[in-house]
Amino acid sequence: MALHSKATPVRVGWYAAAALFLAGSVFVWGLKVEMGQPPKTSALDYARLTEETAREEEVPALEVPEGSRVLPLENFPDDPRLDSVGRMLQSGQYGAAELTCMTVLKERAGMGRAEFLLALAITKQKRYEEAKVHFLRSLATEQKFIERPHTPHFLGWCHYHLGEMDDAQRRFEEHLVAVPNEPDSTFGLAVVAIAQDRTDDASRLLHAAFIAFGKSKPRDQARVLVRQSDLAMRADDPAKAEELLAQAATFAPTFPEIWAKTARVKDRLGKTAQAEIARENERKTREALTAAAEGNS
Repeated sequence: MALHSKATPVRVGWYAAAALFLAGSVFVWGLKVEMGQPPKTSALDYARLTEETAREEEVPALEVPEGSRVLPLENFPDDPRLDSVGRMLQSGQYGAAELTCMTVLKERAGMGRAEFLLALAITKQKRYEEAKVHFLRSLATEQKFIERPHTPHFLGWCHYHLGEMDDAQRRFEEHLVAVPNEPDSTFGLAVVAIAQDRTDDASRLLHAAFIAFGKSKPRDQARVLVRQSDLAMRADDPAKAEELLAQAATFAPTFPEIWAKTARVKDRLGKTAQAEIARENERKTREALTAAAEGNS
């Protein structure tokens, strides 16, 4: 559902600028897959934020489905510099985005959207405790900026990274009240369940997230498949994990974690040659991400 406001909502994420920067190609089960040029970035939209894990897990792309209950958007203070912050976040200039937000807040203290975007910039630098403070400040203003309904989602990931699983669960559930059936917070609840060894809950939530993402979001479905492969390995079923990771690789061949886990599963199954191919693919994708990040610095 498109929300209308004079403010431009933010969309950031490493893969938009980096995932297809592979100069060469990767191999999917021995088939060479040529990588094209990255598509042009679309207009700024909802944020792609914190990595779900420290292992290049993608940031969820928040969408607002039809019929969602969101806060009205009238009459909140804004600043044109905040739209440039969105572009900085999108291109990986997190330090510059943080500095710009701090400048805005120094001149116009108490601006909720500036606090929110500052929290995003800090989150991308993995300073989760500090980011929590600014997310909470943005909520405390009670201003109705366009990204506000999603703030609990981002708070949830901060709590997750800090090992505060009960708080993470509470925030993801809060987000689902504001935006019912939102798949990224469903996915968040699933990884919390995995961390808490609630495997039945995790399996159910991962299935729900996979369906909700739909075929139009194969990379997000790939994140789900990777987590389902983790559950398969916990159940001592490497063959199932291999199947899930193979499917994930067809959806997101530039996702390094897929290849890292594939290599381990192949080793477990005694498929040494295929494990080496997976390790080479992991190396290529990580090098591509590093090159893209350096290009944005």
